[in-house]
Amino acid sequence: MWRQRFGLEKDPFHEHAPPFVAYDGAREAVDRMVRALEAVEPRIVVAGECGAGKTTVLARALALSRRPGQRVAALTGARDREAQLALLARRLGTRASLGTPLPDPWATLDRALASAALDRARLVVAIDDASHDHNGFRSWIDGLLRMSARAGVPLSIVETLRIDADSFAPALDWPWTSEFLRIAPLTRDEAERFVTAKLAAAGCSSALFTPRAITRLHGLATGVPRRIERLAGASLRAAAEQGLEIAAAETVDAAAAREFEPALS
Repeated sequence: MWRQRFGLEKDPFHEHAPPFVAYDGAREAVDRMVRALEAVEPRIVVAGECGAGKTTVLARALALSRRPGQRVAALTGARDREAQLALLARRLGTRASLGTPLPDPWATLDRALASAALDRARLVVAIDDASHDHNGFRSWIDGLLRMSARAGVPLSIVETLRIDADSFAPALDWPWTSEFLRIAPLTRDEAERFVTAKLAAAGCSSALFTPRAITRLHGLATGVPRRIERLAGASLRAAAEQGLEIAAAETVDAAAAREFEPALS
């Protein structure tokens, strides 16, 4: 198999596989998010392209900011509003079983917040892949923040938001937003460090890409980490099929034609 050929203990480019690679944009986003959570900022938004590393940054910041008395409720933005409320109420301490419907999710959530206030808990609601156009999502967030303020419960809501590369998200104009982080694509040198760190974590300290191959990886993937991982893995598989010891720029080009062009056609 291709991993054995290159002395790899595992697939280094599996999606969201460790380690966390602290390139400049990710490190800054994590540091700012941790500071915002420690200050109990009410609403923190981290935005970027699909595959930019938003979920990875969120997980890293939550891990670094954990403290006694802090409760974290992790959600995804794909659910409808009522399902989100019911799930959030359960994750904040409501003792209803998962199979039991909640007749009034807002009232149930209000009781959960009152209980958290008695316990002097600090709450973090982390919403991955949030959608501000989905079923009144913005009003849902605003209502939750108002409820926590009335209950006297310290609450931070952290959202990851997918935006296009050229779009501008005026997040600071949204109600309650106190911190807006945008993750930029990797530079060419950051892409090289990213690939090197992923390979090292998989047990390989040798360079498996020529410098020109790294440049092609970065350019064809437009600096987006998930696309770099996808293309790097495909390039190593292609190099192994050709009996090569290292992936060259031409190998990356051929892999990109197979991986990316069908999706673009």
